[in-house]
Amino acid sequence: MSKSSPSAGSPIDQVDAMFQGTTLRDSGPKLVEITSSRSVTPPSPPNPATNPLFTTLPLLRDLLQTRTSMDQDAVADPCLKIHSDSLNPVHPLNREAHIDFLEGGLGIDEDGEQLSPSFVVLDASRPWILYWCLIGLFSLGADLAPYRERLIETLRPIQNYTTGGFGGGNGQTSHLAVSYAAVLALCTVGGREAFQLIDRVKMWKWLSSLKQVDGGFCVCDGGEEDVRGVYCALTLISLLGLPTELAPDDVARLKRQSEEIQQGKRTGGWGHDPKLVPGNLLDGTAEYLHRCQTYEGGVAGGPGGMEAHGGYAFCALAALSLMGEPEVMLNKYLDLPRLIHWLSARQYAPEGGFSGRTNKLVDGCYSTWVGGCWALVEGAMNGPQKDEPDGDETGTDEGQDERAKQTEEEKSANEAKKTEKGRGIVGSLWSRDGLVKYILSCCQAPEGGLRDKPEKSPDYYHSGYILLGLASAQNYHYYVRAPEAQPPPPSPPLTSTDPDEIPPPTPLVPTALRAAFGWRISHYIPTYTSPGNFDNCIIEKVLSTYDLDDDEMVDWLDREEDEGVGESLGDVGEWWRGDRVRRAHPVFNVPYENVREWEGYVWDVVNEKQGLENGVDERYPRESWNA
Repeated sequence: MSKSSPSAGSPIDQVDAMFQGTTLRDSGPKLVEITSSRSVTPPSPPNPATNPLFTTLPLLRDLLQTRTSMDQDAVADPCLKIHSDSLNPVHPLNREAHIDFLEGGLGIDEDGEQLSPSFVVLDASRPWILYWCLIGLFSLGADLAPYRERLIETLRPIQNYTTGGFGGGNGQTSHLAVSYAAVLALCTVGGREAFQLIDRVKMWKWLSSLKQVDGGFCVCDGGEEDVRGVYCALTLISLLGLPTELAPDDVARLKRQSEEIQQGKRTGGWGHDPKLVPGNLLDGTAEYLHRCQTYEGGVAGGPGGMEAHGGYAFCALAALSLMGEPEVMLNKYLDLPRLIHWLSARQYAPEGGFSGRTNKLVDGCYSTWVGGCWALVEGAMNGPQKDEPDGDETGTDEGQDERAKQTEEEKSANEAKKTEKGRGIVGSLWSRDGLVKYILSCCQAPEGGLRDKPEKSPDYYHSGYILLGLASAQNYHYYVRAPEAQPPPPSPPLTSTDPDEIPPPTPLVPTALRAAFGWRISHYIPTYTSPGNFDNCIIEKVLSTYDLDDDEMVDWLDREEDEGVGESLGDVGEWWRGDRVRRAHPVFNVPYENVREWEGYVWDVVNEKQGLENGVDERYPRESWNA
């Protein structure tokens, strides 16, 4: 990064001066030059001044030293030293080293290294390792197409074609968590072959068998019931376009269990009304999540006085966002002000990262588990936005130009519409800059890979989720409402790999789990609550990333994003040389474009089964669900 100092004068003069004489960082031999009629060489970023919040210890400190306070100081001190380095307050993203590290987790390290024998203890977590490595490689800009065939052949034998779902390894019982990881890994690499591997009939029946009478889901047959199970189950239902009906056997099972609870023969869940019997996969689920919010404002693993945790908070928020619009679901089923208070307390200074629980240390993985909550909370506060012109979902100049063409009457009407609701658009409710500083300066291991905190060793789990958190900090998520004129689309017909399989009784029941397909993304971030909608917001840039407050930088970034990823790592474009990572969906944590791709595959199944020509259903035009 440039070491030049800002000159005197206006802020614009200072920024201009900082760009003078700067050069690109060398990012390794995999880069190629892209020729164009326009210059594609981006300006190098200056070193922005570090916020004093991250270069000083908190003003209020308890005089009583405890083991907790000493552990806290042991983490804060090295972070403080790193952030206070005036010459290099933000370290560059060591992209090449991280790619090499993650490829090692897939057994294709360039040095020929394989996983060590110590990984045998993670035999039941094979899909997780695959997902962590693949989503990390995607974030860094790698082309995942070469991994698709190997991934499919690896996951094929661990899918349980008799019961449904995926096990953690060969011959192992199906589990919701590893089924979630397996499906997300397949969605991350994308492609119709990956989608077609999944036996959707058996998956639907298996998920039905895990539904509990109090609204939750067990993670496996006879396993624990918690918020993780709810989120994993709803993600599978939504991504795979499964019916929300229960299988007939499970309707009878839940009715019988409810009767046993009322007769005192069976213990019901905490706070559960035994008279309510789930009639489908969603019944009682939102109420179950409501009972998981604690007195602190966070969300616990289950109802009944458990401790609030960042991972459970994300699962609850994402699950509610899968069932409906965040504005409706989060405000209805959670005490949102208390949740915001608790989430705000999870980001520490001077570190800049997040902790997962009260009085615990920062950990890089909470860049996703807590950092990922903010997009959903901000969506709940903002409500649905208008869908932008093509290209603006990534914040391109074309979309900005369209907004600039609005008449004053249109802008006034938009503002009045928002004013009627008594709110504007909230910007960042958290310090994106602080999280980016923590990730880039404290979580990167010199040898490659990302880690929990300084002086810890890197691993695949932290690498994947820290990179997802970096993407969250660099971009702004919002969602749009589906056109009200469109009827609810049917769930796609299910087909099984078992020729003797009896199809579900009503394969075309309406599905309620399309809400998450309305999310959009922009790297233009509103700075604060403004009186209108996005059209009237003042825009900020995340100073600790390669995208700085300079029109030339933003214009260059947009052009490079439009070029996309080529056939090999060497063709990813000039953005490779910066610190930005690729964007993932805020609910599914997989590539945005692959979510749309899989939605298309689901609807291709619908249209094919209905005998429609050319895969087009005039009742449900493609542009209405793939906008």
